[in-house]
Amino acid sequence: MAVDPIRSPPRTCPSCGTATDQRFCPYDGTATVEGRALFADPTVLRAGDVVNGRYRITALIGRGGFGAVYAGEHTGTHQQVALKLLLPSDDDPKTDIRRFHQEAQLTASLRHPNTVRVFDVGQTQHGALFLAMELLHGQTLEDRLRSLELRAQPLPQDETLDMAIQTLKALSEAHGNGLVHRDLKPANLMLTEFEGDRLIKVLDFGIARREGSTLTGHGRALGTPAYMSPEQCLGDDVDGRADLYALGCILFRCLAGRTPFEAETAFAIMQGHALAPVPELADVARLPVAPGLKAAIVRALAKPPAERFQSAREMRGTLELVRASLVPDDEAPTMAWSAQPPPPAPAAPPPILLAPTAALPPVEPPRAPPPVAAKPKLTVTVTPRPAPVEDYAPLPTHTRPKWLPWLLGAVALAGIVGSFLAWR
Repeated sequence: MAVDPIRSPPRTCPSCGTATDQRFCPYDGTATVEGRALFADPTVLRAGDVVNGRYRITALIGRGGFGAVYAGEHTGTHQQVALKLLLPSDDDPKTDIRRFHQEAQLTASLRHPNTVRVFDVGQTQHGALFLAMELLHGQTLEDRLRSLELRAQPLPQDETLDMAIQTLKALSEAHGNGLVHRDLKPANLMLTEFEGDRLIKVLDFGIARREGSTLTGHGRALGTPAYMSPEQCLGDDVDGRADLYALGCILFRCLAGRTPFEAETAFAIMQGHALAPVPELADVARLPVAPGLKAAIVRALAKPPAERFQSAREMRGTLELVRASLVPDDEAPTMAWSAQPPPPAPAAPPPILLAPTAALPPVEPPRAPPPVAAKPKLTVTVTPRPAPVEDYAPLPTHTRPKWLPWLLGAVALAGIVGSFLAWR
């Protein structure tokens, strides 16, 4: 909707959209913003510029269709911040301003460590609206997945589960406050570290909706098609279960390298979410998926909201059980090998046969063995035909002639006599 800057009112209430000349809305007391915010270019800031007298720009982080994000620091406390500036869209600029202001209010009400913190909201000297948020260092899940997909690799299951569990912690707080994110996707999940531990931060509550709110209107689909729930695609009312469906799509992509429904047009993708069955994860996953994780994804991607997890807390509890039983990817070969360990080696030569045999007394006296059997080493001698001693026949003896001794005696006597006579 085109707005004439000349005819537009000088100030607008970012909460209710009321046009007024006053600095505070006469209906709800909210500080109004200058009309220039409807047309201001948020990308004109440079390093060294001071925003609203409080934040000095240090660098440009990124820009896109939403506007721009800058790194900066508070001029008084030197706290590092990220400044998000709004670029009006083709929609009614007043609606953009209200949505931007709502993001500031909703995010500032959340305190969980897994949700990005909002510190301030204001207007630049050029008129553009900005949010001052905590400055995060790391990469988005989108960047991480793209890097892995170039190498045809999935996100490790333990990392996938850690990401999902922490995201559900942030969603649990938001849903408890009646807030629905409605644009949960890898680009809105920042991967950071805190004291060496992986930390997930949920970003961009720009189209978040408080349950019962009519800011975006019934029958209008908002979100990113690849991660939108069936009820979002159909323009129906949504609640926190729509965010759980989006997380199911994220989990599917982490393991399969693709979202559940892909097509050339956004409309075709949305039709898939609304009508088509979910592809079998086992057919497209790049590695075997733990059965518990697969079942959780299938449930999160159910078409009717009543068949999904009914709360972020419930889904988180299921995934925590899967995570506790999951074998880390880098330990899987070791654990598989130890599933069938070899028998332990004995600490000493086995004494099972020798010691008991030597210690046991004989039951009855053995038969008298032959003399040679008295030596212990001969008791183990193997013979071709073992038999009792009494079975052996005595060795045959040769009979000597009875006259032989007399003959020998006569010869000996003759020798003695002959020797004596020779001596004489």
